[in-house]
Amino acid sequence: MRLSMVLLILSLHAVSLPVWAATYYVATDGSDANPCTQSNPCRTIARGSSMLSAGDTLYIRGGTYTESLDHGWQGFYWRNGTSWGSMTRYANYPNETVVIRPSDLDAYTMRFENTTQYVEVNGLVIDAVNAYSGIKVDAYSGLEAKDIRIANSEIKNSPMHGILGGGSSCEFLNNDIHDNAQYGFYSGASYDGSGSLYAGNRIHDNGGYAMHMFNEGGGVDNNVIRNNVMYKNGSGYFFDIFNKRDWRTPPAVIISKGRNNSVYNNLIYNNHAGMFVTYGAVDSQIFNNTIYGNETYGLDINAAYSGSLNAQVINNIVYGNGASQLTNDASNTTLQNNLTDQDPRFVNPAASDFHLQPGSPAIDAGASLTEIPTDVDGISRPQGSAYDIGAYEYRSGGALRGDLDGNGKLDLTDVRWSIEMLVGTRQLNLATADLDGNGALTLADVQALIRLLVGVP
Repeated sequence: MRLSMVLLILSLHAVSLPVWAATYYVATDGSDANPCTQSNPCRTIARGSSMLSAGDTLYIRGGTYTESLDHGWQGFYWRNGTSWGSMTRYANYPNETVVIRPSDLDAYTMRFENTTQYVEVNGLVIDAVNAYSGIKVDAYSGLEAKDIRIANSEIKNSPMHGILGGGSSCEFLNNDIHDNAQYGFYSGASYDGSGSLYAGNRIHDNGGYAMHMFNEGGGVDNNVIRNNVMYKNGSGYFFDIFNKRDWRTPPAVIISKGRNNSVYNNLIYNNHAGMFVTYGAVDSQIFNNTIYGNETYGLDINAAYSGSLNAQVINNIVYGNGASQLTNDASNTTLQNNLTDQDPRFVNPAASDFHLQPGSPAIDAGASLTEIPTDVDGISRPQGSAYDIGAYEYRSGGALRGDLDGNGKLDLTDVRWSIEMLVGTRQLNLATADLDGNGALTLADVQALIRLLVGVP
């Protein structure tokens, strides 16, 4: 296809993509005396970062870097962007593995503070084995980091938290967060963490909570937790230094001390416990989750410690958990169209496949929720006469190749979504976006989709 046709398609649909003003490079065999170009890269990420202005990208070549990317620590400083369209970007060089592992016992492998904003970290391995936490995003009054995006990265091996804090209006997208001794995400204590998005993350094998939303003074508000997969969390004893109590058996998710937090399209399975909504949580929205096979309880809307108020609990599958499925003794809870006492007929729960089989009692049995237009796979809701219950919408006949928005046809929206997935501004869905079947989303998949759309071989 001619380039002019591609440009016409994109212009017709007003695809908005970041424009990188300049690109710099770091490599383990580089030198900080170099100008940080591709042919003459810098040696340290700190030196490469010093080159950046709003809109610039720093590509980090493969290898292990023993630096701490802690703002102000040993000369490292983040460089701010001015908007998402002109952010600074720290990314692995395509198809190369970059490991950040400080050699000393540094406090944080990566830390954002002092009004850091519009920074994206993409495709890095954050190994916190020698740190207190993997990533910290400060949200203290006057020192707040905001508009930080952590995407397509691996955060592991922390003796405490994978990610601590939350900042404001931040995005945590498509990360693999695992084998941290205590928390996967901890947004709480004195860290506000409001207005942030947690989407598409795989959070597993952490000693404590997968997702902890708590603030003693409130302020953990208006967060969205969607399309995450959480399993094998809460496996061991740990001491919570902030609340000064022992937690031997924490749930995968706790929603507390905040307002208007939304939790939907998540898979929460094989943890010690599922989800706990309590401790002064107000107006929580718990929609279309699949909570299965957790050792003790599934979903508990609780009155303890000021309790939960006005929670909406709709369209959830809560089944096959050990001690209890869905319990509620909180105030003014809405319980509607939840499946707790019938086998949902998953395709293969032993293999962690929680799609629905034909004849499942969850199909077309849900309430219509305009807030949840797609399922965890990105398939449009509803596919039948009504919404399905749980994280997956049943779709007979399989998915159309390239139909990323799940509306049953190929259109310009699919092209836009494909490009946004490619550059990391939309949650990746390989099931429908990987058209060449190589296990990754590349420019070749975008080109293949455009050819399908216009009918060019």
